[in-house]
Amino acid sequence: MIRLINFEFYDKELSDIRDIFVYQSFAGPSYAELHVLKQCHLVSGIDGKTWVEQNRRKSTSKETLPLLPICLAIIEKFRNHPRCRRSGKLLPVPSGQHYNRSLKRIGEATDIQCLRNSHQARCFFANEVAYASLKDLKMIGVLMGQRNPNSVHTYVSCVYFK
Repeated sequence: MIRLINFEFYDKELSDIRDIFVYQSFAGPSYAELHVLKQCHLVSGIDGKTWVEQNRRKSTSKETLPLLPICLAIIEKFRNHPRCRRSGKLLPVPSGQHYNRSLKRIGEATDIQCLRNSHQARCFFANEVAYASLKDLKMIGVLMGQRNPNSVHTYVSCVYFK
């Protein structure tokens, strides 16, 4: 992930898509939730930190998750992005097909061969962010918005990149 974050792209669009993917990797939303993320989804927690409060699209459960500093920095980076200003969204997320096609190009440019689609971000989140700190698979399932928290095994065992 460090190689991906530090890679210098000459194509601004690929750089932006890389940053969106990094946000997704550290916050854990599905593509559908990422695509509709707006300012109204950000709330201040009782701890004074910024959280995302959003209904999960697949399970329709309401979820509130803390945002890590890297995610907040990415949101701030796109605050004045023309597409974000027009749409009212926090991130300039392209269509799913364009996003995944660009991720493959990013994988080729950075020599990260397993970077194939946006789903890889959820695998990274499950393995490196959630499992590294929680170790409780059912809680990780809840964090990832699974209808059946036991289904998180598919994420924790999936291939991701380092």
